[in-house]
Amino acid sequence: PRVMVVGGGVGGLATAVALHARGVPVGVLERSAAESGAGSGLTLWPNGVRALEAIGLGPAVREHSLPGDTAVIRTPSGRYPSRLDPGGALGDRGAVVAVHRAELTEVLRAALPAGTVRAGVTVTGMRRDGRGRPVVVTAAGEETADVVGVGGVRRRPATAHPAGGHAVPAGGEGGAVAPTRRRGAARDPAATDPAVPRPARHGPDPG
Repeated sequence: PRVMVVGGGVGGLATAVALHARGVPVGVLERSAAESGAGSGLTLWPNGVRALEAIGLGPAVREHSLPGDTAVIRTPSGRYPSRLDPGGALGDRGAVVAVHRAELTEVLRAALPAGTVRAGVTVTGMRRDGRGRPVVVTAAGEETADVVGVGGVRRRPATAHPAGGHAVPAGGEGGAVAPTRRRGAARDPAATDPAVPRPARHGPDPG
């Protein structure tokens, strides 16, 4: 491949699909040996939905997702202190959808040719060859290709890239938002507890 994507998560697969759609030979290296159905629900905001539509995956994503019109914040103790209305807050700026990470991963993988994703391959380093081209070093050998590292800035591809790299904080306050509906999921009785609307940005629950 002309481009090697290091990391087979949502970001890496979406990058590979976009490159493939433009006719760029691409490969994906994923250190996990097998595809996992584990993961959490994801809230895709309008920019993310538009990005997936731009690479031709809009219909497939909508088939596997639910409207993110209402969400709640749930504490580890089971309380629901807040309720969010993303769709109402955004107005006509685009749709918000909720999808399980495993289902989104399946949609992305299905859009790539067989053999694009190589599982069980760990990148151990990167260097430049005698002509200045980037080389990906794995336990199985070396490959010359332009490199896109999407496994997280704290992982080896980011810090080992010949151009250099460093960790950049990606967020501020903590918290989690989950859709209140999911295909096939039983409703949590605790979700009927009163919830107080509050801004989407929030910090750790004081309780």
